[in-house]
Amino acid sequence: MELVSINPADESVIFRHLAYDLDKVNSLIENASKGFEINSSRSITKRSAIIKNLAELFRTQVNELAELATLEMGKPIVQARAEVLKCANACEYFANKANQFLQSESIEPSEVGASEAKFIYEPLGLILGIMPWNFPYWQVIRFAVPALCAGNAVLLKHASNVSQISLKLEDLFRQAGFNSDEFISLLITSDQVKEVIKNPKIKGVSLTGSETAGKEVGKQAGNLIKPIVLELGGSDPFIVTASADLRISVEMGLKARLQNNSQSCIAAKRFIIEKSIKDRYVEELINALSQIKVGDPLLEDTELGPLATKQVLQDSTMQLEDALKKGASLVFQGPEVPSKGYYFAPVILDNLSEQMDIYYQEVFAPIFQIYQAHNLEHAVSIANATSFGLGAACFTQNDSEINYCIKNIDSGMVFINGITTSYPQLPFGGVKNSGVGRELSYLGIRSFCNVKTVWIK
Repeated sequence: MELVSINPADESVIFRHLAYDLDKVNSLIENASKGFEINSSRSITKRSAIIKNLAELFRTQVNELAELATLEMGKPIVQARAEVLKCANACEYFANKANQFLQSESIEPSEVGASEAKFIYEPLGLILGIMPWNFPYWQVIRFAVPALCAGNAVLLKHASNVSQISLKLEDLFRQAGFNSDEFISLLITSDQVKEVIKNPKIKGVSLTGSETAGKEVGKQAGNLIKPIVLELGGSDPFIVTASADLRISVEMGLKARLQNNSQSCIAAKRFIIEKSIKDRYVEELINALSQIKVGDPLLEDTELGPLATKQVLQDSTMQLEDALKKGASLVFQGPEVPSKGYYFAPVILDNLSEQMDIYYQEVFAPIFQIYQAHNLEHAVSIANATSFGLGAACFTQNDSEINYCIKNIDSGMVFINGITTSYPQLPFGGVKNSGVGRELSYLGIRSFCNVKTVWIK
């Protein structure tokens, strides 16, 4: 089967590559297991030095890497550069912190009847990463760099529409100083993943993707008793109370919904606005949205580019049509978008109900869903009325409201007066159908470690 990359801005084919056959895949897995032997035998200091080299490569090649992301998945070029530089920062963070995060931890030996007692962190082996197209560099780096710092080797199964980026990442890790077997890009289809997971040399799996993909991969890995980290979809609430700074909450709401062409698991999906300010909020949102520059993502002033694939465009169109058919109000529709390419004009919807598909599904398009709340308690109940639980944002200037949101919103992350985002220093992940496990921080680097208890007398 052929893997094809299509430029979503003009629908031109920019890359083709035959998927690897099973023999080649097995050969690469064998090589990667040898790569694990090499990386695990290095000191943490030497691994960290290589990761620092990687950080420098991201910085020196930022323009080239950003343009490749824009061409393959349509990210506005300014945002693409920011993603590349974020990768550099994460590399530096883990390179500087790896030794601290992987130090053995001692226990008072007399408490356990020993002369010495501790637990140590050892790498598991060969880890498979199954990564999406929406943040084609960042998603890989936040999984692979901590895994490599811990001493593991990595196999990457990237999304088929960003195969050039997958191969470029492989090249970057080699330029940085890793052996060619320590980070390997697998150009395979989704149908081939099951056979890879089954291979006994694969010791763990990390997936960022859809709820459906997570359930399938989780089932496969679970049957084989292999550890997994799943970062899945989200339908993140964006709560605005009457005490919030209206200007800031509108500005942040626009950014939270439109980031990455509205294709982010942690993008604001549901705007839950307190009744007394709802009309004003929507009016200000319309004013701001009317000024958004939609167009060619390679242009510096473009704020909203095309959706990444034809399938995403079709799915989003169906979600919008279903909502309108079932009674949703179209409050605003953005200006006409280019006829060629996978563009989707921004819209604002009101009067949404549980009968609509959009009420339950993740939305990867610039659709602003407006929900009216009587008070904060009602807003939080709307926020929690979903099978997802990734992130949440709440805008308020009231301390008691802040504490209520933190305590009662059912999600893996809560951001107050700011948009949900990821930082190397903070754990990233969700609850409910948004996944299991955590990436980033010291928790992320330990996700694919054997925490070995040592007892000596």
